[in-house]
Amino acid sequence: MKKQRKHYTPEEKVAILRRHLVEGVPISDLCDERGLQPTVFYRWQKEFFENGAAAFQQRRRTNHQPEQERIAYLEQKIQTKDEVLAELMAEHVALKKKSWGTLTRVWVPHDTRDQIVDFVRRWSRKTEIGAGRFIRWLDVTASKFYGWRERYGKENEHNRWFPGTFGWRIGRSRRSLRST
Repeated sequence: MKKQRKHYTPEEKVAILRRHLVEGVPISDLCDERGLQPTVFYRWQKEFFENGAAAFQQRRRTNHQPEQERIAYLEQKIQTKDEVLAELMAEHVALKKKSWGTLTRVWVPHDTRDQIVDFVRRWSRKTEIGAGRFIRWLDVTASKFYGWRERYGKENEHNRWFPGTFGWRIGRSRRSLRST
């Protein structure tokens, strides 16, 4: 019949080691008393000394509650500031729109177009609000805005009739323009 293996708790192991190290009880007596192999005792002793430094390390604070509350408060404060900033920027955009006039379904002069591109670039960089949100606030389609951005600094060019040197081109001049 096989002998059942005994499993010792960490507290029991420390108590056995203490009896040897502090009280001076011989290892052979402890092993006979507990039914241990001496190699098991020496392995416990080795592990005990290898992990002994952990007993002297400073314990980390287990109560992080005040820190967590402060972090949550600061995150809430940042969120509130972001919301206020977004609201202020929306109002600022509305005021700018009044000065620029309507931007949809009309021809926009290149100076105004460049001002809008500069405005979106500057404020999206400063406020970390995406350019897409500014574009929506301006009621401009994204394709129109990005087209403006590509043509930044250039005069408006279009394929409609244009004034000639001496008034509107008419008659023969108009036919010659169509053929080219």
